[in-house]
Amino acid sequence: MSNSFWQAKIQGLLYDFDRDRLRNATGENAQVFLNALKSVNPAPTVSQAYQIAEASDRALLNGLQLPLTLPTLKVAHLLSGAELPLSVNVTDYYRLTSPSPADSPPNSPESIDSRQLFWWLWRCLPEAVSQRLGEDALLMPAVPLLPDASVWSQASLTAALAGALTDPNSSPPHLATFSFSPVQELIKASRKMRDFWAGSWVLHYLSAKLCWRLAQCYGPDSLIYPSLFQQPLIDHWLGQTWAEFRPWIPQPSASVLLTAGFPNVIVALLPAKDVKSAMQTARQTLLAEWSRIGQLVFAELRRRHWMPDLGENSATWSGWLASQWQTYWTALPIGVNPLTNQAIAASDAAQLQAWLDPMNRLCQLQDTPDQRRALFLPEELEFMRAVYEKDPSMGVNVGSWWSYLFDQLRYAAGTVKNSRVWQVPTAFLPRSTVSGIGSVVYPNPDQRYTTEGDTGKYWERQVGLFDGIEELNATETLKRGLHQVLPQLLGGRGEGEMGGRGEGRRFERQLYPDLSSGVAGWLRTHPQAIEYFRWVTAEISQAFAWTTQSPGTGDFPPATQPWGIPWIEQNYPDLLNSRLLNAGWLIDEFTPTNPNPSQPFTREAQKQVRQAECQRVGLKIAEYFTPGNNPSDWYVLAAGDGDGMSRWLNGERLKAYRQGFEADLAGYLRALSHTTPLPQQDDTIQGWLKLTAFILRHRQIGMGEGMG
Repeated sequence: MSNSFWQAKIQGLLYDFDRDRLRNATGENAQVFLNALKSVNPAPTVSQAYQIAEASDRALLNGLQLPLTLPTLKVAHLLSGAELPLSVNVTDYYRLTSPSPADSPPNSPESIDSRQLFWWLWRCLPEAVSQRLGEDALLMPAVPLLPDASVWSQASLTAALAGALTDPNSSPPHLATFSFSPVQELIKASRKMRDFWAGSWVLHYLSAKLCWRLAQCYGPDSLIYPSLFQQPLIDHWLGQTWAEFRPWIPQPSASVLLTAGFPNVIVALLPAKDVKSAMQTARQTLLAEWSRIGQLVFAELRRRHWMPDLGENSATWSGWLASQWQTYWTALPIGVNPLTNQAIAASDAAQLQAWLDPMNRLCQLQDTPDQRRALFLPEELEFMRAVYEKDPSMGVNVGSWWSYLFDQLRYAAGTVKNSRVWQVPTAFLPRSTVSGIGSVVYPNPDQRYTTEGDTGKYWERQVGLFDGIEELNATETLKRGLHQVLPQLLGGRGEGEMGGRGEGRRFERQLYPDLSSGVAGWLRTHPQAIEYFRWVTAEISQAFAWTTQSPGTGDFPPATQPWGIPWIEQNYPDLLNSRLLNAGWLIDEFTPTNPNPSQPFTREAQKQVRQAECQRVGLKIAEYFTPGNNPSDWYVLAAGDGDGMSRWLNGERLKAYRQGFEADLAGYLRALSHTTPLPQQDDTIQGWLKLTAFILRHRQIGMGEGMG
C-alpha cells in the first residue's frame, strides 16, 4: 500500500490524542517513534472516519459538548453493562484525549518507514502509556459518558476507516469475511488427546498466519475479527520482524504460543478496490502455510526412516494435503455514499429519509405490523433533533447500521457456504482406521490396486509416533507429527528457546495432556498422596524397563514424558508421567519385539504381544489401585456454546441509555459544580435536566449499537 495510505491510518489512530502529551506520557525508548510523526492537519476523510467510528450514538453525546470532568473513570462491558472502575488519573486521561489545535513538531525528526511506524503506534503505544499511567490505561474509555469501548479500540477502528477512505472518489469501504473448512472434521479425526490439540492448534496457526499476512498488507487495525492486539503469535512474529518493539512486547512463553484460539472466520475492513486481491492473498497464504507444515512433518518422518519408499509427491501424501481445504468469502459495502448526513432538522425530513431508505434496504430492515425495525425510530429522531438544536454541526452516519451490516455479512457468507459443491475426494485405497476418510498414507507409485494387508505392513513401523496398528490419512499423520516440527515452524527466538532440536523439547512440555493427566487433580486435592504416587510409579517403571528407555527418536521415554499440566510442571517437574497408572495409555508407547526371531513377526503376532504386555501392565497397576479406584480413570470434559449472539450484537438485549444516566446523573451534576464557572452552571444544568427528562421519558432508546 502507498505511503499516503499508512499516513492516513496514522492520522486516524492519533485523531483523539494530544501528540505533545503523548510524548510526556511515554518512556524514553518511545521518543524515536513519536519524533518521526509528521505535523500535518488530518485530511477530511480522517474526520469522517472518526465520525463513523463513533457511530451516531456517541456522536450525539459528544455533540452535547458538556463541560464535565468526571471525578473517576470506568469502563462498562459492551454486552452485560458490568462496570469496572479504573485507577487512571482523570487529569492525565483528559490531557491525553484532548487534542491541541496544532501539535508542535519534534526537534529532530526521525526517518521511519510509515508502515513500521503505524505498527508501533497501534501495538506499542498503548503499552508505553500503560507503563507510565498503569495497566488500566489500556481500558481508558473512548467516551466517559458512554464507557462501553476503550479509546484504543476506537482509535484502531478510526485508523481502519481512514485507510479505507484514502480515495474519497472510490466506492465505500467494504466489510469482507473469509473462511475455510472443514474444521470440525479435522479436529474430531483424532485417536489421542494430542491429536485433538494438534487439530485445534493447526487451525489456530493457519488462521493467525493469514491474518498476519493481511495485516502486513493493510494494517492490523483492518482485521475487525479477530482482534490482533496482544495475540501471542502476532506478537511473536512482530518481535521477529522488528526487534526494536521488544521493550513493549515481551516474547510470549511457549505455553501461550501453543494455546489455540484463532477462529477459522475472519472479518476485515478494506478499501473496495482491494477486496478481491486481499481475499486471494488470504487463500494463497492458507495453502502455502499448510503445504509448509506438510513439508516439515514429512522431513521429520523421513529422518525417522518411516516408509522409506514414500515420496513427498505421492498422491497419498501431497495429493491428499492439497485437497484438504475449501475457502470461501464474501463482502458488503459499509453503506451508500455519502456515508454521513447532516439533514437532521425537521424541515429536512424528506432529504434525511431519502438517505435512510437505501441504508435500510442494504441491511434488510423493513418495518412489520408488529415491529419497527427501519432506522431511525421516531424517539431516536426526536433525540437527534434535540441535540441538533444545541449543535447544528452534528449529524448521523452509517455507523448506526454496523451491527445490521454484520448480520447481512453473516447471512451472505452462509449462503456462499451452503452453495458449495466441494466434497471429500473419493478414496480407492484402504481408508483411515481413525476417521474412515481418505486413503491411508502408502507408497503406491504405480497406482495399482492395494489391500489393507499391503498398507498394514508399512504401518507396522512405529518410529515413536504410531502404535503399529492404526493407519492414518495424510492430514491425520501431519497432526500426529506436528509437535515435532514446532521449533522449525515458529522460527528462532532471541533467547534461543526455539532453536535446535534439544531446546525444542521445551515446547513438548507444553503439549496437550492425555486423559490420564486427570491424576493431577487427584494429587492437588489430596497432596498427602504425592509420595504414594512417587512410590507406585517408581515400582511400575522398574517392573517394565521399556517405560524408561529412550525410543531412539529423540523423544522422551514413556515414564518421563511431560504431563502437559502447568501445576505439575511448576511444582513437581520430577514426577513420572501419570500414564504409568493406566495400562491403555501406557501400552500406546510400547514397541513389541519378536519373541521368536526365527519366525516372521506378523502383524497378528505383534498384536498378541501387545495384548499380553497390556495385561501384565494392568495386573501390576491393580496391585496398587483396584479397578474402579484408579485416579487415572476419572476425567471431565466440558464444552460450551452460545446462541442468539446476533440479538446481543444488534442491541436487542442491551440496557437502555437511561439506566446509565440515572445512576450517574447526581455524580455528573456534583462534578459540574466543581468544574464549571458559576455563570455557566445554570444553563448547563438546565440543559442536563432537559436531556435527562427526555431519556427517562423514552426508555426504548437502545444502548451500545455503535461500532465500538
